[in-house]
Amino acid sequence: MSVAQHNGNWARIQALPQVWHECSRGPSFPEPRSFGTAIRVLISLAVIGLLVNTWCVQGLFAPVIVASESMAPALLGPHRQWQCAACAQEFVSNTESLATLESPGVCPNCGALNDAQRGIDRRGDRVFIDRAAFLWRAPRRGEVVVFHSPDDPNALCVKRIAGLPGETVEIEDGDVLVHRCPATQFLDEPLRSVAASKHRLGSDEYFVLGDNSSHSIDSRVWTPRGAGVFQGQIVGRAIKW
Repeated sequence: MSVAQHNGNWARIQALPQVWHECSRGPSFPEPRSFGTAIRVLISLAVIGLLVNTWCVQGLFAPVIVASESMAPALLGPHRQWQCAACAQEFVSNTESLATLESPGVCPNCGALNDAQRGIDRRGDRVFIDRAAFLWRAPRRGEVVVFHSPDDPNALCVKRIAGLPGETVEIEDGDVLVHRCPATQFLDEPLRSVAASKHRLGSDEYFVLGDNSSHSIDSRVWTPRGAGVFQGQIVGRAIKW
């Protein structure tokens, strides 16, 4: 055997232990995922589940009917509609405001009395609940929202947001003050019959009011006993249809 051949065979012989060394390591497996990755996967699945439940199961927009006059005139509950016999002006009266179903309607334009028989009974306004409105942002002051009642979790309420989390809300001389600034521009009437009070809202608590304040049960009643409207109780934004 020549030196060249000898050196070649030696090179091949020397390579064998390296191949055996590589094979002796056994099959390779991927590194186990970190704890942080698992958490991210769980969060992603939770978000997907929330979206599927909101958009596919419950529906992106859920229709409801307003059942009271607390948000009049923006949203009407069951009401009676007239066309005044004297001036032809059309007007409505909430059913709750009528002393009896036979009560006449008073025209706000000319003051004429209109017989009950001339009125047409209407159901409450239809409202869509936009369930996706607050998935990516918090509710804003002045928005009309639908939420689970603090008095009855199975009942839905519709009110307007007056105070935001962390704010101090005061009721004084018929006005709603947020950090001493008036916030009652959306109310149908001043809160003259409401006792003065002061409320410090929690980190996820909202102060809500009905536009028709004299016929509304809202945060003026709930908040003093620790039953404000919290973020988790809000179902979505109300859209009149």
